[in-house]
Amino acid sequence: MNLAALYYNPQRYREALPLIQLAIQIYQQKLGNNHPTTQAALSWLQLIKEKGKG
Repeated sequence: MNLAALYYNPQRYREALPLIQLAIQIYQQKLGNNHPTTQAALSWLQLIKEKGKG
């Protein structure tokens, strides 16, 4: 998830998107959907998608 955050900062949304999606898959498998880390990653995903539109 940290690498996705790095790509987010300089507005490299296309590079960040697949990384955060992979992180979410791993977190969901290992931690479950309701774990705070999974929820944080889902929040990052939403933010990346919103910023990537503009």
